Amino acid sequence: MPQFSYYVISLDKNLETEHTHNAIKLVNLMLDLGIDVWWLQKRIRGEKRDYQKGDFVITQNSGENLENKIVINYFLKTAKELGVTVYPECWLKSRLVAAAHKLVKPEIAVYYGNGTSDGAIWFIQALEKMGFDMGIVTENDILEGALENYNVLIVGGGMDYCCYLGKEGCKKIEEFVYNGGGYIGHCGGAVAVVNGYPKSNCSSRLELADVSLDLEENGNLLASYANGPVIYDITMPEHPVMFGYEGKISLVYWWGPVFSSEVGKGVSVLATILAPSPDIQTPSPEITRIDGIAPSIEELNDSSGKPAILAANYGHGKVVVASPHPETPGSEHAYRLVANEVFFVTSFCALPEQHKTSADFKKAYSSNNIPSLGELLREMEVAKEMMQEFADKDAIVYGSVVEAMHLYLVDSVDRLDKIKNFDMHELAFESISNEYVCGLVEDAVKKQVMAMDKVNSLTESETMEVVKNTITFLCEHRNTLNKTLDLRDGLKCRITDEYANLVKMEFSSYKKAQNAYKYGVEVKMLNASFAVAGAERAAKFAKEAISFVQQYLNSLIT
Repeated sequence: MPQFSYYVISLDKNLETEHTHNAIKLVNLMLDLGIDVWWLQKRIRGEKRDYQKGDFVITQNSGENLENKIVINYFLKTAKELGVTVYPECWLKSRLVAAAHKLVKPEIAVYYGNGTSDGAIWFIQALEKMGFDMGIVTENDILEGALENYNVLIVGGGMDYCCYLGKEGCKKIEEFVYNGGGYIGHCGGAVAVVNGYPKSNCSSRLELADVSLDLEENGNLLASYANGPVIYDITMPEHPVMFGYEGKISLVYWWGPVFSSEVGKGVSVLATILAPSPDIQTPSPEITRIDGIAPSIEELNDSSGKPAILAANYGHGKVVVASPHPETPGSEHAYRLVANEVFFVTSFCALPEQHKTSADFKKAYSSNNIPSLGELLREMEVAKEMMQEFADKDAIVYGSVVEAMHLYLVDSVDRLDKIKNFDMHELAFESISNEYVCGLVEDAVKKQVMAMDKVNSLTESETMEVVKNTITFLCEHRNTLNKTLDLRDGLKCRITDEYANLVKMEFSSYKKAQNAYKYGVEVKMLNASFAVAGAERAAKFAKEAISFVQQYLNSLIT
């Protein structure tokens, strides 16, 4: 019978946040290699220590097969590089099936179509930090069947998703989840899939969780027009989504919904609202008066005990909805909650594990157009610096659209700065005799070529044109902003029709420029960075395997 090695990755709550993120990254690296990973659902006793629910167990055949030695060597070396302590165990097999759940590799689709706010980028950045693979999908991608390549759909903050998706798009998502896919929705992504409300003609198109929204007397959604930390009570610390958390937790709230206390059968309330933190903020009076919405935290104060994070079944799939934003930058303590959500909806459902098919491959290297990428980066940095120059003043007048534009520019610059250094490793097939290692090299080369195609798409003239148009907009906007601020100062915070119309007109222009940049540059940047990250991981593993085989063969000779 085959002999197995067992290694436990412990997520002790006393460890630093970075260690937790790196531990989850290590888990994802192993899943990417097809290694079995188990997620403990209860406390168990090892040889020398106790392991808690939420810890991970890596199992790998430890026989004399060279492939097994390569994998174990890579796992232990990577754990050391990441600073993650792993504990070898030799007698977990008899209790593993009863105490743990075998993970399925998450294939994540992040919705990045119409209706999305900067919450999509928050999700992407949090997931990347923990080593998750992902792709982005728009409403058109969903209509064309893109969800077939994934086992979980994530929809972050935003609005009117069902209207943008249309009946057919909503039907595609409903079928995806019913047949065993996972759905994670935060804030606006949660509103999209709970029971509809009278003021929306579109919301009832997609009802995946038997949860209702609290409404105001006029039928509008009950929500506080405020953002910042809110304290939540964790009501089900034993649920996989809440592993690692108990008692109270502070999470960022951003104009999110309030759920009704009455939930349907099969719905679990994982956390409830306790009270807003003293640090919560409301938008500037000018914005709220122009929007016609009064800033307030009374709704949160009056909603103590109401559900905030819930899990539900839909057909063969799993759904998690949340009013707060644990994925928000600065909320790194809550990123594990996001990872828990992903592992829960992908591994506790009935959707078969996805096996993506690679595109046709020819053994050839593309050239990286470094000069063009350098020029693009310089132009993007100009736009970023212009944005930073007056972002604070802008936010007072135009609010969240400014924050989103700034986020896209900063994210694009950071990604391109890394992408331009992408180097395709020369991995020679001819020098390898081991079949397993040869397969690793072939896979790595495929991913490198496909990644280079994504990188070279950034050098297309259309991409540069969008960046230049963004700079032109920001130049023109600077003049308009000064006029708006002068008018605002003269009015001494009074709101006139002239001022309101000027702000609304400029907000509309801002939104148009933001969407042009989002879909003309940022989408390409995300796709390229995802592909490059995957190619670099594959190349690293292949190089480590080649080195290990060479050392192993040399040891046999000596």
